[in-house]
Amino acid sequence: MGYPMSAHLYYGQRGLFWASKLDLHVRIVKRLLEQGFAACYKVHPERASPTTEIKENLGAVVVDGKIEKTNLSGDFILITYSSTSALPFLLSTKKPIIFINSQTEDWKPSYLETLAKRVQLLKADIYDAGQIVFDESALPKIL
Repeated sequence: MGYPMSAHLYYGQRGLFWASKLDLHVRIVKRLLEQGFAACYKVHPERASPTTEIKENLGAVVVDGKIEKTNLSGDFILITYSSTSALPFLLSTKKPIIFINSQTEDWKPSYLETLAKRVQLLKADIYDAGQIVFDESALPKIL
């Protein structure tokens, strides 16, 4: 996971994007740690602080730098944002990838179908208050 690059509200996005993703990432890190996984969190270079402190306080290991030079030693990769320059690189790895997709409306159906051949998709909804919600109980089942 990587912290969202911008704190700006994106066109058509309900809620404050930065806060919505922060909440989602905190919930995911907590769930993974509760399930006995180690969580390694790839922080975006422009958001190293306060992200590093938040994730380390939860018990995650935080790494920074270019994703291509990061040691992806975990069992799987979990992403929550697809509009990133890191996505092509991640798709080229042999690691299983889980994508919690709150951007379904941004994808052409045929592209999403193609992506689903490589990535385990979990559909997420954004509530009017901005919280990103998905079936969190599905995480242990797909891991």
